[in-house]
Amino acid sequence: MKKQDKILMPVDFSECTLNTLLYAKSIAEATQAELELLYVKSKDSETKTTRQKDYKERLAEIVDKDERLKNFPVTLNVCEGERIKEIIKFHKRHKCNLIVMGTKGANNLSRKFFGTNTLNIIQKVNCPVLAIPCNHTYKPIEKLVITTDMHSQSLKLMEDSMHYFQGLHPEVHILHLNKESDMATQTEFQLSDLPGSVRKRFTYPGAKMYVSSFKDFNHGVDHFLQKHHADLLIMFTKRRRFWESLFNKSLTLSRVGNLSLPLLAYPM
Repeated sequence: MKKQDKILMPVDFSECTLNTLLYAKSIAEATQAELELLYVKSKDSETKTTRQKDYKERLAEIVDKDERLKNFPVTLNVCEGERIKEIIKFHKRHKCNLIVMGTKGANNLSRKFFGTNTLNIIQKVNCPVLAIPCNHTYKPIEKLVITTDMHSQSLKLMEDSMHYFQGLHPEVHILHLNKESDMATQTEFQLSDLPGSVRKRFTYPGAKMYVSSFKDFNHGVDHFLQKHHADLLIMFTKRRRFWESLFNKSLTLSRVGNLSLPLLAYPM
């Protein structure tokens, strides 16, 4: 019997919480996963008299704002400590398959250098992380884009990354970008059929594949997402040593600080 999926969603009761919870709920229902919410309280910022009941009441106020969350079972766990460390500890202890986090992005120099909470989590856990931008209103995932460099490692993971979304039956666009430094304008064409190397590894029905050329990778992805009205982006990332991350930041991580729509960072 297959082990039940478990999704972890850290909460901070901010304006991000409701939209992030709606995304976590939709995936939990589609995969029949357990959804664990985790609030990490700071030793310095909160009084010792604050009870777990108070946190649950704060969560209930958010949940009650949206009819789509009515009667949806929510488990809230509360612990004390440093936020990143406690999230990672909970993820490992409870063997969570997916982490769903709201992110405010990197909006000043120090945050850009040291990274957001979401960036830190992506770099330190061995499971996929779904980052939801705070200013993004929840929208059902009806169309998603998977970027691939066509290398065997990312092709192998494409099928696995769809595990969380197959039950939502989205339209899937696979995007391969060629970096062409001498090109003044972008080009794009749709393949009539998936290449054999992709078809062997990706069995999701009706998937379409596009090949584009752009000077800049992020601009190319943004253009494609807007043109095809995507609801979610899947990218693959690998852990890097500290000095590597300073001088050779991954394309996936470079997007987390400035998200315009949900991004699933899938570890390689």
